[in-house]
Amino acid sequence: MNNRNNFLIKIKKNHSNMVIKYLNKEGFTHITGGNCPWVFIDIDNKEYRFGKAGICYGNVIGGHAIRFCEFRTIFRMYKKYNGLEVLDMGIRYDMTFNEYVNEIAEGCNAPISFGLYLATSGKVPMPNKLKIYLRKCYLNNVSIAKAIEDWI
Repeated sequence: MNNRNNFLIKIKKNHSNMVIKYLNKEGFTHITGGNCPWVFIDIDNKEYRFGKAGICYGNVIGGHAIRFCEFRTIFRMYKKYNGLEVLDMGIRYDMTFNEYVNEIAEGCNAPISFGLYLATSGKVPMPNKLKIYLRKCYLNNVSIAKAIEDWI
């Protein structure tokens, strides 16, 4: 882990077991380190090591520690794009519009109705006719490919 880019996670008191359980579930390997309330996480090599006072195990991404909940959000995004080309945003045309909306809602930790709002209006200006069409696609469980094909 030395000389690698790591996320540095500050762990709340008595939350170490939760962090270990999550990382192990996600397939990370524990590297022996210290026992301080912070952990270095290398997502590229799926390794983690608890901190040791006075020792830095590589470069800290962003130059600052983040909270564990923030790391989980970042790691969720990493998993979503892992394996894709650098600029491929991974729109899966085989996915139904329902699955797409659910994924948006889950990523925002919000209810499905909010995911539908973001997918059909949110910050992206679109004509009302398209908004109505996309809502119908959602209600009828239409694939994204079919929705695009029919709209064009």
